[in-house]
Amino acid sequence: MAEKRTIEEILEDIENQVARLEKGNLPLEEAIESYKAGVETVAELRSRLSEAKLQISEIQSHLAELESDDNEEFES
Repeated sequence: MAEKRTIEEILEDIENQVARLEKGNLPLEEAIESYKAGVETVAELRSRLSEAKLQISEIQSHLAELESDDNEEFES
């Protein structure tokens, strides 16, 4: 399995794809392929951001549990 790209690498790829399209000098077929690749890259970014959001939620839940346990110890 290939290593996952970082979010920063994905963003850089999207920026490069957008820049190529904005120049407006690509042949139509190449522009369509570039657009398609950009859509796939955005989907990859959304997936990675969802993973990051889930990790943050898990960390926050774990922290809340630890704080709850600490409060229970002090109340006893």
